[in-house]
Amino acid sequence: MNEDEHLNPYEPIGITDDFMFFAVMSDEEICTRLLQELLPELNIKRVTTRAQSQIKGGREDKGIRLDIQAFDEQGRVYDIEMQLSKKFHPKRSRYYRTLVDMVSLLTGDDYDDMPMSFVIIFSPFDHFEIDERVIEFIEYSPKHHLALGDEMHTLYVNSKGTKGEVSPTLQKFLDLMNGQVDRKNDLIDAIAEKMNYYNHNQEWRASRLEYETTLRHERKLGINEGIDEATVKNALSVMVKFNVTAEQALDALDVPKPDQPKYLQMMKEKV
Repeated sequence: MNEDEHLNPYEPIGITDDFMFFAVMSDEEICTRLLQELLPELNIKRVTTRAQSQIKGGREDKGIRLDIQAFDEQGRVYDIEMQLSKKFHPKRSRYYRTLVDMVSLLTGDDYDDMPMSFVIIFSPFDHFEIDERVIEFIEYSPKHHLALGDEMHTLYVNSKGTKGEVSPTLQKFLDLMNGQVDRKNDLIDAIAEKMNYYNHNQEWRASRLEYETTLRHERKLGINEGIDEATVKNALSVMVKFNVTAEQALDALDVPKPDQPKYLQMMKEKV
């Protein structure tokens, strides 16, 4: 939500609202169907989901983040979220990839056992201005035409795109992001039913209103103790797992240089 917008407790909430997207994609059947349509080559049978609603990262540029982590039967990891900011931050995806890898490393996996991972960002904006529906990034050497092979993928899904082939059902989902609801499609009908439930659930709407109010308040203040604590915890974990200095850990988490002295002091107090 734009900081200048007013909260309306009665207006229907659409799928591009990050709180609604978070709620709907927590449903494992819906999440499975959407991933199957987006990544048919993976032959995904079923995913389990885990909601990641805690505050992560640094200040406003990372902020409160609602995302879904999904895991398929082959152990592949999917971090899925709706990104509403018109301002494009390329290093946000780098930050998300770091978080996905940290989940595996902190559970004790060896480097060789780290799963194939996908950071999937849905957005109603064409951040790259090339009119593509889906853009996938991998680590690649253009000089040698060689992929790194680290099995980390980042996908940006643009609902305004008109180029690139997608399945008819995925196109219906992109249409839904643009405000067009086709109840004749099974997946869209299931999503619409979930949205209708949440839109008429006063407890959920109150939670969403509280979330938006809190987010606006934190953006206004620019500082949040929960965010600071999460950054310190993540930085300490990176130091241990990768055997790097505190400064290198903060750089890996994309913490701005002017903010690092504060976090360095907090890290010293923790050890």
